[in-house]
Amino acid sequence: MKFNFRHFFYCIFLLLILPSWAQTDTTVKSFVGLNNVSVSGMANFITFYRDMSQTFSGTSDPGKSWGFTPYTGSNDFSGNFSQQPFLILNVAAKPTATTSFTIDYAMSHLFTGLNSDSSKNITVQNLFQFHGDVDSKIGSFHLRAGGGAMNYSLSPMTVFNKDFREPGFERLPWEWRMNSFDIYQSIYENSSSTAPSSVYNTAAQGFILEGEDLPYHLGFSSFYGRSNSTVTPERAFADYPLQVVAGKIYKVFSRKEQLSINYYQQFGYTDGSKHINDKREIITTAYDLTNSKIQFHGEVGAGRLDNPESDKDFGEALSLSFTLLNAKQKMPIRLQVYRIDKNVAALESAVLNSNSSVHQGGYNSNRDYENSLYPAYLQEVDMLANNRQGLILNYDKSFEQFKIEFGYAISQELENQFQGVSYQHMVNSFARSRFQPWVMGAGSYGRVSNRYRRSFETIALTDGSSALKSFNAFDLTMKSKLKVAQRELILMNYIYFGTVGNVLSPFGDNYINTLYEELSAYYHLSDKLNMLLFYSFQNTKGGAGTELATNGKYLNQNGYGYGFGFDYDFMENAGMYLRHRWMKHSDVNILDDKFKGTETTLELKYYF
Repeated sequence: MKFNFRHFFYCIFLLLILPSWAQTDTTVKSFVGLNNVSVSGMANFITFYRDMSQTFSGTSDPGKSWGFTPYTGSNDFSGNFSQQPFLILNVAAKPTATTSFTIDYAMSHLFTGLNSDSSKNITVQNLFQFHGDVDSKIGSFHLRAGGGAMNYSLSPMTVFNKDFREPGFERLPWEWRMNSFDIYQSIYENSSSTAPSSVYNTAAQGFILEGEDLPYHLGFSSFYGRSNSTVTPERAFADYPLQVVAGKIYKVFSRKEQLSINYYQQFGYTDGSKHINDKREIITTAYDLTNSKIQFHGEVGAGRLDNPESDKDFGEALSLSFTLLNAKQKMPIRLQVYRIDKNVAALESAVLNSNSSVHQGGYNSNRDYENSLYPAYLQEVDMLANNRQGLILNYDKSFEQFKIEFGYAISQELENQFQGVSYQHMVNSFARSRFQPWVMGAGSYGRVSNRYRRSFETIALTDGSSALKSFNAFDLTMKSKLKVAQRELILMNYIYFGTVGNVLSPFGDNYINTLYEELSAYYHLSDKLNMLLFYSFQNTKGGAGTELATNGKYLNQNGYGYGFGFDYDFMENAGMYLRHRWMKHSDVNILDDKFKGTETTLELKYYF
């Protein structure tokens, strides 16, 4: 490991000159013959220092290491996909009243801190988007086309977003708010039963054409292109990535009532020469109703797979969600029931995929870097999965300075397809995901799957049971807002308990029991400075029917993560953020399953 001071000072130089340059008027009156041109962007410098006294075998950068991208490592795959450019420049122009375009420049580096040629590279990507709007007598039409990430959604079963929970202590790369305490205020205010609409969109590239206010109160939305699940580097270089076509036609009965027909298809071939289909399609009907007391979403449809492992039959999809909003009592209650067949598999949807014949990037893609499969997964309370039927209940209650949120989810497989169970390491999830980035079969025993910002583990079952597995998950969040020395203090406590077994009851003998506890505090020391404290603990135990350790006992894991942090908003549009944590993981019975160390993160972010 070698620390490269030249790269370090390059980054510091950029961050020093950007603020002074960005103070100038960035609205240009004339630019290559165009009017209404604007320039904006973001600079994001981040550094990680890790000191591990114990690590898993195969861990990237064991011992002491520096890194300047979240996903450092010696393998090219992790280095090329850091997921966090350090400079983004956006040039937008509006040549006419109804058309506009944007050009994004994203500069990424591979300053991993390693002494290798790949760690000295800087990559610049330019992404072009065109936006067109037309208002006519028969309605309004909107066209978006190009690269970059275009936010898009149809319905939860087709094109939507997966909303994994993130601890408030963690810094998110897509965070746009520059007043840091507003982030924690938002976490405090938002209820788990009333998610903000921004979480519904997923990232896409291609062509989006939409029409609204059409005759008979009709509208449509259509998409053709790709998503991050349709293309892997391997598939792109082989020149046969998958394509996505999706769309919906809807009728608006009132401002708060809508009926839609949604269609999704991802299509391609298993390889470049044999025209064997690799295809999945879903069609649904969705109905939405919202008023001051009720929110209802219902979606019913079917899905089909066409690949060498599939039966090519349609499977059913049903989801009914009902929320009662009592503004006077401040007590939202949400109930959701669902049943989703294994053949309903859109990787861009809100539904986690448990069908092993569906691959990220295509049927023949490399499974070593598979990020879309969740086999027999013990999900978070609000998560849906295919090959599953279940019920979700959420209850919130607000008091003057105290809030409580309770969630419960129970579900059962429709078919027993997998002799194993999987669960999430919620403690230190972001740090763990970067030990061996993106890799399936990581960890001391090859059971860990590292995804973007998350880490999962799969435990084999040895009882040979054909019984359907059942999943129970509980979570409880308690939030409080206080005044200490005339400054605001927000306290949050989150508890999660989950079980997987072959009976519906969460009590009794289970394959897996896991308990996660998280306590955090956010203190607004001054208008520009916040102090953060964080503690988390997770215990996971295996039971009868799971694989044994060498001493003949079941797994018994304990994970700890605790730390402190500071947010310093030194300018209206710039801030510096420090996080330091201590990490530890061990298994009482599986002695090689352990790691221990610390990690310090310093981030400087500037919007202009």
